[in-house]
Amino acid sequence: MQVEPYINSVVKSLDNSALINAKLKRRKQQNIYYDNDGLTVKYTPNQETHELACLQTDQVITSSFYYFEVKILKKMNNKNVISIGLAFDNYLVNMPLGVFSGSIGYQSDGKVIVQKKEIDLKMNPYKQDDVVGCGIYKSVVFFTHNGIRSLQTVKIDIKEPLYPTVVCGDLVVLQFNLGASPMIYDYKKMQVKEQQDIIQQIDKQDVSPYSLHLIIQEYLWSQGYMNSLKQFERESSLEENQSMRFEKQPEEMTYEEEQQLEGELKRKQSLQMTPMSALQRKLSGLQSPNLQQISSIERKVSGFQLDEQENNNEFNQIAEQAFLKDQLVNQERIKIQKLIREGMIGDVIVILNEMMPEFLKKEGIRQTLYAQQFIELMKRDRVQEAIELGQLHLSQHLHFQIESVDEKLNPIEIKIENILGLICYDDIGSSALRGLTSQQQRERVCEYINRCLLIELGYEDESALEICLKQLSQVCDEIQTRGLLGGQSVQFL
Repeated sequence: MQVEPYINSVVKSLDNSALINAKLKRRKQQNIYYDNDGLTVKYTPNQETHELACLQTDQVITSSFYYFEVKILKKMNNKNVISIGLAFDNYLVNMPLGVFSGSIGYQSDGKVIVQKKEIDLKMNPYKQDDVVGCGIYKSVVFFTHNGIRSLQTVKIDIKEPLYPTVVCGDLVVLQFNLGASPMIYDYKKMQVKEQQDIIQQIDKQDVSPYSLHLIIQEYLWSQGYMNSLKQFERESSLEENQSMRFEKQPEEMTYEEEQQLEGELKRKQSLQMTPMSALQRKLSGLQSPNLQQISSIERKVSGFQLDEQENNNEFNQIAEQAFLKDQLVNQERIKIQKLIREGMIGDVIVILNEMMPEFLKKEGIRQTLYAQQFIELMKRDRVQEAIELGQLHLSQHLHFQIESVDEKLNPIEIKIENILGLICYDDIGSSALRGLTSQQQRERVCEYINRCLLIELGYEDESALEICLKQLSQVCDEIQTRGLLGGQSVQFL
């Protein structure tokens, strides 16, 4: 299941409120008079210089969709055209929109100009009392005339930020509608359609049971829940040749999909095993006999990759080394987690010093562990030992920040000198540093050390399930915020 494209779609979904409080930028240009509402403007051209006036908003378009309208309250003659569209900031060129790159304009004679070229969108000329609209959605620009949208659109490739812009040379009075008032063109229909399309795209995603199985398995393994993982494997009861995904019917497949399916069938036939059987053998203490029976997920958690043409002897040697490495990951790492959660930091330091002395010397690791050991000593009223520990291991790192929690148990980073402040309180439990003595503090340190251990051993420090949940949370929040489901709440079961 690919989540990322739909995050982008939802986050950048249609939103016309981006410039709802925007006004026209009051430029120091002669013969331009702005009304108090900041959206109505009158321009009287100089008959001798024939200078064009440029009117722009004071805010840039920030959403992937935006639409605005301009009502022509007065237009005295037709000597010079009016150009309504989009342009880069401070567009002061004495030329209509579209003549220079970074702009596009719908002219009052019906022409649309972009990159110095006229684009035939079959738009009508506009005059006094008409309402002209311009919208952009994902680099596609469209125009409206009195509420009627052009049948064709223009795709632009403009890198600069864009502003609603009007360039005119006639005596005109214009009124901008940037979203604060109802529009002539019902752009909300576009919003509804796009919202429905996003939901349909999400609903169509094929969620493979095998993929979900691997995600859960990887999370349980990375967090050290080996008993839960073994129980999960027993309860799931995946059988050999069991269909692991929802397949399309042959008549619904493209040629590429047919080729991919054929390749997967050949691979399954060559393996003659369930995708999880290799890992199940490892969990039961058995090594896989040859390369063909090692799944990709096992190679990942074992920390090595092999070419399938390598001989079995070489593979078995590497597999044995990987198995021993996994023993460290699955036993000592879990033991370290347990000791940290129990506050036995001294024992953790002893284990790491014996097995991975270089890891213990790394900046961040030693400060975090010794700071937590200081906290544990203070909790047990072993003040003298805490003072000696602080003098020996912490006094040179007073400004170093480590993982911690505040008094409200929120995750933060705190300087070691503040942690040493525990020694100033008779009753730590009622002090501003009481969060340091909580179980959540131990969990915070445990999570940090576990993450660093996984990185040190060549593993991913964050499971696929954790990443997926973060993405899913963002999607659900955006769906609920933007009302894509008609105001229904979205929550996890």
